[in-house]
Amino acid sequence: MEKNKTGKYFKYAIGEIILVVIGILIALQLNISRENSDLRKNEIVHLNNILQDLNQEIIALEKMIKFKESQSKASDTIRDYIDGKRQQDLVSFNKNQFRAFIWRVHHPNNNSFSELKSSGQLSLINSNEIRQHLLNLNSKYVQLAMMEEHLKYEYHEFLYKKNINSIDYELMFNAKKVDFDKNDSILLKQNIEMIKGDKSLKNTYVLASSNNSYIASICKNILDIVEKTIVLIEEDIEK
Repeated sequence: MEKNKTGKYFKYAIGEIILVVIGILIALQLNISRENSDLRKNEIVHLNNILQDLNQEIIALEKMIKFKESQSKASDTIRDYIDGKRQQDLVSFNKNQFRAFIWRVHHPNNNSFSELKSSGQLSLINSNEIRQHLLNLNSKYVQLAMMEEHLKYEYHEFLYKKNINSIDYELMFNAKKVDFDKNDSILLKQNIEMIKGDKSLKNTYVLASSNNSYIASICKNILDIVEKTIVLIEEDIEK
């Protein structure tokens, strides 16, 4: 009789233990599910922030590409003028020279990605493909910044210094107020003929054209990566 009672109690105890274990496992699973849900919500917040930056980046890059291509074209025009291949009036020359002289760099719209990366939380983005695209994009920004720094050096050492005696810099700095008419010439009138055939001066514009064209090509490559990354992020958010 006592053995029978002990057996029943033992079975009851085992059953209780099993129920407790099952309860713990269910609780753990629910907790993991909640944590995963919270992580996914957090990931989507970051993806949306990055997406917003990338959409702004498209606008900025398209403007930069257009501007750099126009600078390259303007430099080619001045080069041809110096080479004697182009006959143009002073107004046209001034407009192209002013365009070639402008210094402008691209400022990436990547604050959300940079904050995520610097805080060591890039792993919050589950998609390896998205992470790789963002890291590749970041490396392209580094390449662009290096090229811009190189161009800045050449502008200061060659383009600006070489033109120091032939251009009215005061007029250049106030160019927004100038109509580029023949009474307000950035290029000093007495030096118009002097610059023709100047090989050294010509080379400064050859460099300006080449480097601005190269920067435009880097920006196009970045734009391509940005557009592909946007597609990946939008698809991931819709899952």
